[in-house]
Amino acid sequence: MIPNSTLPNVRWSARRTRRNITLLGLAALLVLTLLGLAFTVDRLRAGNRVRLERVNLAQVEQSRFFGLLRDMETSLRGYLLAGDEAFLTPYDDAVSQYTDVAAELRRRIESANLGSDQIIQDLEALEEAAQTWREQADVSLSQQQTDALNG
Repeated sequence: MIPNSTLPNVRWSARRTRRNITLLGLAALLVLTLLGLAFTVDRLRAGNRVRLERVNLAQVEQSRFFGLLRDMETSLRGYLLAGDEAFLTPYDDAVSQYTDVAAELRRRIESANLGSDQIIQDLEALEEAAQTWREQADVSLSQQQTDALNG
């Protein structure tokens, strides 16, 4: 006798159809949830990248700001020790750039929107200390120049 090679007659019941539709609906819901999650993560990542770029720009300005303060202090000290006016060139350059760099640093910090007034307060305190130092430096500079003229 020849074996029956036909497939058994599979009948789709209403119960099986409802179950498959429910599973397809859950799969579609899962896919939509994952797409929504991916979109949200991408938006957060993009926002963080923009904020990080702003913070990096503020750090660059901070480095310029402290570099100018260092140049002022170093060149003034060189002039006071050696009496050579060539040391005053970096001092004068730094003094002329200081106001612009300080304003740019403040703008960069505010645009970074770090949400902390403490950073602005620290910057203001630093600017006040730098101004006090510059006033003292100007006094020392004028005394040195007066002494050099008097011989």
